[in-house]
Amino acid sequence: MHTFQERLRKEPLAVMESIHPRFVLDEQEILFYKAQTWRFSYQDIARIIVRPSAFIAPHLLLGTNESTVTVGYAVTVPGAERYDAVPRDLLGIMNAMSDESRMKILRQVFYHPYCTQQLADMLVGGVHLAGWWSVPLGLLILAVSAVIWGGFLNVIFLFSRDSGFLYTILDEPMLIFSGVRIPVAALPYWGKLIALVFPLTYVLEILRNLVIEGYGFTQILPSLGGLLAVLAVLCLLSSRLVILAEKHALRTGNLNLF
Repeated sequence: MHTFQERLRKEPLAVMESIHPRFVLDEQEILFYKAQTWRFSYQDIARIIVRPSAFIAPHLLLGTNESTVTVGYAVTVPGAERYDAVPRDLLGIMNAMSDESRMKILRQVFYHPYCTQQLADMLVGGVHLAGWWSVPLGLLILAVSAVIWGGFLNVIFLFSRDSGFLYTILDEPMLIFSGVRIPVAALPYWGKLIALVFPLTYVLEILRNLVIEGYGFTQILPSLGGLLAVLAVLCLLSSRLVILAEKHALRTGNLNLF
């Protein structure tokens, strides 16, 4: 709290806004974003009391008494400082959780019940972009990959009215092996080989590097090259399957599928 008081004297506005992500100091009023938004005009407030507590996180506590507003400030227990890095040998032992970010989340919530927004601020530290083009480029890569993958699935559906089950067979493994639910690093060797087949594996890596790590264009070229190779194979397979599907429809009389 002594450090908090020293910072408060030097940068009062910035320090007050760091109390909680849902506690905002506007130009004319104080905002508490809870189940409903509480607003307090500076003209109606005589003082603001900050009460430290080691038990309130991730909640935003609010108190009012006439012209006084009280806000809770989450603090850690003295002497609970800890080493931030995850040991390499622990990552090897905990193979199912061998993603460093997940291990850090487990450690943080063990010591303190942080909310998801607080965890994101601590682990990611915000968005880091190499340039204005990073987000548009990432969205373009995502859109193109989704269109090609979706086109490949739809071409398969041309062979039969009852081929919708193939969507589940092909789409669910993509969510499992591409790193959406389980980090690719935690997969066994054969699982990592399967991950290389799906475009989403490369797209996720590119998006994370562009938006979170602040990578430039040259730094994402290896992942982009792998993605383009997979997309090229999907395009070739789709064009070939369209020809086969047309022949199949002519032979079986199912032209109405078109």
